[in-house]
Amino acid sequence: MLREFRTIQGRGLSTFDGTTGTAREFYFDDEHWTLRYLLADTGSWLKKHSVLVEANRLGKPDGRRAVISVRLSREELNRDASLDARKPVSQQYEMQRSRRNAWSPYRSIASAAGWGVVAPPGPATDLSGSERDPHLRSSAEIQSGYSILAEDGRVGLVRDFIINDDDWRIPYLVVRRNTFPFGKNVLLPTHRVEGISFRRAGIFVNLARFAIKEAPVYRASKPITSRVEQRLQKHYG
Repeated sequence: MLREFRTIQGRGLSTFDGTTGTAREFYFDDEHWTLRYLLADTGSWLKKHSVLVEANRLGKPDGRRAVISVRLSREELNRDASLDARKPVSQQYEMQRSRRNAWSPYRSIASAAGWGVVAPPGPATDLSGSERDPHLRSSAEIQSGYSILAEDGRVGLVRDFIINDDDWRIPYLVVRRNTFPFGKNVLLPTHRVEGISFRRAGIFVNLARFAIKEAPVYRASKPITSRVEQRLQKHYG
């Protein structure tokens, strides 16, 4: 089923032995446009703990119970889901910048406030060792104000992601094509994306602005059926 990520945010994680935590954001591969990890908050409000759940451990969201099934026990979830070895591009840049300026590197996701705001010190190829993963992106980073950069200029902002909960692919971006209060949302196929720029806070697409502005209006209240997808395919070519 195709669904907006916002319909998953805030859901609890249903493990083998109970429900725990809430889904906050996700990390995805911007080369293959697949979800790689779900980031969730567990623990109490006094002692929060952030964990990453690999996509292959996720089951389908349960609409009736408002949870996401996870093929782990609560103990396994908290023990194995290490954040330190899996850093999205924005945090990789920040850690490198910290070293160059003799700052203390970030140690957790919670301390990485302001992703997508501070410019990186250099290109992604400067990243080295276990930190280097030029394709791992944070959904929160992209939703913090990334623009769509068409062949002839900027057009719209990324508002959400459309996720297929059968295989956790990300076939579309939800784009606000104009500014408030007259803006309308449209769907943009991710296979038209050519790259993502952390420096410019933008997503490059091989389309003209006209193609995006004239795309069929997307309404979240209506399901994305095969007929809707056929219209999009016909429109974008």
